[in-house]
Amino acid sequence: MGNEMSVLTLCHYPDITTYTGFVYGAAQEAALSDVPEEQAVLATYDRMEPVMAGAGITGARAALLFRVLKKNHWTLAAHQRALFPDVTPEVQAELRAAVGQAPRD
Repeated sequence: MGNEMSVLTLCHYPDITTYTGFVYGAAQEAALSDVPEEQAVLATYDRMEPVMAGAGITGARAALLFRVLKKNHWTLAAHQRALFPDVTPEVQAELRAAVGQAPRD
């Protein structure tokens, strides 16, 4: 009777080994790739922020400009220039230098 009780008790707990493995893998990926990637993005923003502030772009506009530039390989597309008239070619060259890329014509 003692063995029957222990087998029945075990049946009440699901086997979550697969889920545990998934969570471990996700945590490992976050620690090894996502966190360093995010640190690199924040470091890039920190280098660009003084250039944007010097051009009068701060706060939410600076964050938007950063996202737009990051998405477009650090270049402000022609159709986006109307949103940021204060980003002159000189400012854009300074921003690209802050990112660590050569200026484009």
